[in-house]
Amino acid sequence: MQAVLHKSLLSKNPQIFLMCCEMRNFSQVARALGLTQSAVSKAIQNFETDLGFTLFIRDCRPLTLTAEAALLEQYLRNMTGDFAQFMTQMQAASFIKPVLHIGITDPLGDILGVEIAKETLPDVSRLLLSSAPSEVLLQRLKERKTDLIITAVQTVENEKISRRKLFTETSILAMPQMISDQCKDWTWERLAMSGLPHIAYSRDTTPGLLNDLYFRTNNLSFPDRISADSANLVMALVRERLGWAVVRPTSVLHTRHMLDEIALRPMPQPALTRDVFLMSREGEFMNEMNLLVDIVQRIYRQKLLPNILAIAPWLASELMNNDSSSN
Repeated sequence: MQAVLHKSLLSKNPQIFLMCCEMRNFSQVARALGLTQSAVSKAIQNFETDLGFTLFIRDCRPLTLTAEAALLEQYLRNMTGDFAQFMTQMQAASFIKPVLHIGITDPLGDILGVEIAKETLPDVSRLLLSSAPSEVLLQRLKERKTDLIITAVQTVENEKISRRKLFTETSILAMPQMISDQCKDWTWERLAMSGLPHIAYSRDTTPGLLNDLYFRTNNLSFPDRISADSANLVMALVRERLGWAVVRPTSVLHTRHMLDEIALRPMPQPALTRDVFLMSREGEFMNEMNLLVDIVQRIYRQKLLPNILAIAPWLASELMNNDSSSN
């Protein structure tokens, strides 16, 4: 609701200008608004004519703001930020409840979505939940197609994004039962000699980028014979005895129906961890962000953590430490 009301304070050209400041790319803004690139460019040109100065240095990639544009952006952000604070106060005084759109990364959407709905419905007039890969959710957030996202993206180039850490996951090995019984303590050398290939996440996915960086950092190399772009497919390939994989515990929880034929084992050291974050656009939905951090961390402690320890009990001490450090 606040995002809609913000727009009512600004005419079309300042709105387009602010989106260009965020995305630094006319084409991306055009896609987000359902316009042509020439329409976005024309809107910026008209805005520049009205103002009497240039807003962007166009021969740079990404687009670079002029000094005047940077001051204008700060002024417009402050204006909409003051309005957001005013609306928050009005909502509290008049019991006006916001419309909230939350995006949750796969496969956490299925695990957290229902619990989040139960907890947040009393505080919103309408709740929109969506689930997608982390990189897709981040793009939707930048394009203002969602308000808050729960994502495993580790770095964000756009400094206009606020983020809060929710919890940390330590990766584990998923292996066919027949292979896991051959050895008690698996090392990378023993995995390479196991006779089964490594099943990789596709490199254009967030899990794939995380695993690939880990392998390169630790000078590990495995034949790239099989890759998949989802936790469901990776675990299904392991179940069919086509290889082994490095996975996150929450991905395993999403596929617990496969565990009769899959063995979970500690990952060889050093441990590979990832943080899960809650993100919003800077200065927006801060009250809702604080509320959602409390909700998700409580869900993690009370429901996710016991289930994770049931499938990977060796993670107990590390998970408890990570849980306490995130509060």
